Amino acid sequence: MTSKLTYEDLNLPNYRNTRNVFANLDVSDAFKAGVISALNILAIGGPGTAKTTLMSDIHNTYFNGNKREGGEGVLIRCNPEMDLYNEIFSELDIAKAQRNLTDNIEALLFRADEVNRAPTKTQNQLLALGDGDMDYKGKSIKLGRDGYLLLLATANMGNGRFTGTFDIDPAMYDRMHIVIDLDHYCPTQEDHFVLDNREANPRVKDAPRKDLTQKIIQASKEIARETINPGLEAKAVIDYIRHGLANCMLNAEEGKTSKKGREWPMRCSDCKFNSAKSALCSYIMNSSGRRVTESVIRYAAALQFIAKLKDPEVKIDTIDLMFKSFELVGAYKGVLNPNILAQEYYGNNSLLMSTAVEKLKADFRSNYDYILSSFQEAHEGRALVKFFNHNGKLGDYNSLSQEAKDKHRIMPSEPYTDKREIGMGWMNNRIDYEIKNRATANPANSEKKK
Repeated sequence: MTSKLTYEDLNLPNYRNTRNVFANLDVSDAFKAGVISALNILAIGGPGTAKTTLMSDIHNTYFNGNKREGGEGVLIRCNPEMDLYNEIFSELDIAKAQRNLTDNIEALLFRADEVNRAPTKTQNQLLALGDGDMDYKGKSIKLGRDGYLLLLATANMGNGRFTGTFDIDPAMYDRMHIVIDLDHYCPTQEDHFVLDNREANPRVKDAPRKDLTQKIIQASKEIARETINPGLEAKAVIDYIRHGLANCMLNAEEGKTSKKGREWPMRCSDCKFNSAKSALCSYIMNSSGRRVTESVIRYAAALQFIAKLKDPEVKIDTIDLMFKSFELVGAYKGVLNPNILAQEYYGNNSLLMSTAVEKLKADFRSNYDYILSSFQEAHEGRALVKFFNHNGKLGDYNSLSQEAKDKHRIMPSEPYTDKREIGMGWMNNRIDYEIKNRATANPANSEKKK
């Protein structure tokens, strides 16, 4: 058996959802990318959206079923009384009158069904699974094996129609690196037509057991290596998301720190820059911490990995890829304006996130030529922040003679400002960093700096 993962290896025996998500990838592929990159996944949606079937397929077909039956997975059915430490991770040794750890700590997959059937306090037990370590008798115990651990979870959502369910703790959403709404990303009509040709059975379909763990671990390591240096375009998109979305141009105009503060988004309602109620900065902000952006980088690498497995000839635009990854990672990370989400999008996070990301991508592309030129110059040790654009030619305004400026009436353009909806001031610091990093890496380069 080859040690390399193939696309055919990842076939799901029962779950089918071919709705396109990005490039040549469908919804099933979006879940596969999460699995092979060891990114925690939460599938949400109403009853009958096949969440449990999907998780059963992954549990059995990729991880050979339950740990205590020779597999690598652990099933957790969430309820108000669940106790992971006593039910899953330890067992009573009657002879010694003490509890000992079970081999479940070495499981590669923890599958938590219906997490919102447990109240917030009980949900917090799952945070250790999301983080990959557990406190036990004053010691921190690493979960998983060989650098791999995956938390898969499901939750029934839908307009308050369910009794016995609880809100999901924002900390739980934060640990779930990818959240996919199967009401939004629902199967196509053709998917249903195909499924109609199978035996009708309303119960969860039992998937055959197969062990792909070594191949998946190897794939996850390959993906991890790709994230070390994702490339110039990917870095620029991440900076734009991490720093640009934090921008408040009203603060910038008033001479304050340009970052959105605790008053966001309340202040947006009467902001003079949002008189039409459509300013992009009022739709979305950045996420605190690095968990979101690092998930975006890793998930983008995984999506590309799956796309190449599916079709080695596929061509994927890096900017499109990075923004799609952000769309799938960020929808439930608290970055969306809750007022717009409730009043205009009726709580559909995925739809609002998609709308915002398309606008963000268009704004980024409108500045891409500036960004690329500045990066190229920075790698040569020069800071380019003031541009000219003459007859379609973009260049360094400071390099023009006064005669050329006067003759052609060329005016400067300074795009790296925070006095705009999505901040670009971060580029000034990025340019300084690239020049400094270049000089540090090779001191001889500092002699060439102009």
